[in-house]
Amino acid sequence: MPQPTSNSHSELNAVLNRLDQLRPASISIETLQAMQATIHSEYSDLVARGLEYEQTATEALAEARPEILGRVKTQSTRLRAEMESLEDLDRKLFDAIHRRIVRDNMTARLGSRTGLIALEVIVMSLIVLVLGLLVYDTTAGPDSQRPTWLSSDSIFIIDAVCCLIFMGEFFLRLSCAESKAFVWKHHWVDFVTSIPIPGEAQLARFGRVARLARFARVLRVMRFLRFLRLFFLLWRGMDKLQDVIDVKLMKR
Repeated sequence: MPQPTSNSHSELNAVLNRLDQLRPASISIETLQAMQATIHSEYSDLVARGLEYEQTATEALAEARPEILGRVKTQSTRLRAEMESLEDLDRKLFDAIHRRIVRDNMTARLGSRTGLIALEVIVMSLIVLVLGLLVYDTTAGPDSQRPTWLSSDSIFIIDAVCCLIFMGEFFLRLSCAESKAFVWKHHWVDFVTSIPIPGEAQLARFGRVARLARFARVLRVMRFLRFLRLFFLLWRGMDKLQDVIDVKLMKR
């Protein structure tokens, strides 16, 4: 069996690399919208086929032809599968279009694509920082056993400052979106992780309010909320890492 030459091997790799680049993020918004229009046209074709099948079934029933029962079931199953496939593709194109709109508008606001990448790298780095600090704050002992700059109060202040940056990035994204619902649907985790949650040391300073609210129960709720925030921060960090370096399957 002949072996491929080095030239053909290189050419094939080049072709495969170009094919790998054919992703929604690399396609223009106009082309994506044209694809979506094609899908909507195919919806109309499905409706026409469905009406045709319905007419055929009505005529067959009028003639009392028993084979129509199995045929109708087969045709309706096929139509439903095609419809679900079109709906899934339509949803993916809708998301890709609005994601591109948001990124293009953010790039324009920040002056360049480099500015957008820099913002994403900064946010990702701060997420890693906050994750590390929150894990340390959760597992470390009392403040008397920690360095001063890693006390509960210091960590909370750093977390709050980072959260201001996170919240700023979220509202920048929201203001750049054509569909606000799209941002809330896909980036609600960004908003949740932009809310600082105080630890036990901060809650203990509320004294009377804490006692009135049954302090022990409040602490349990806060610990749970902090755990959720840690999980969502990790999830958000995977999203940012995927955006910055475009690693396939990184989030999974």
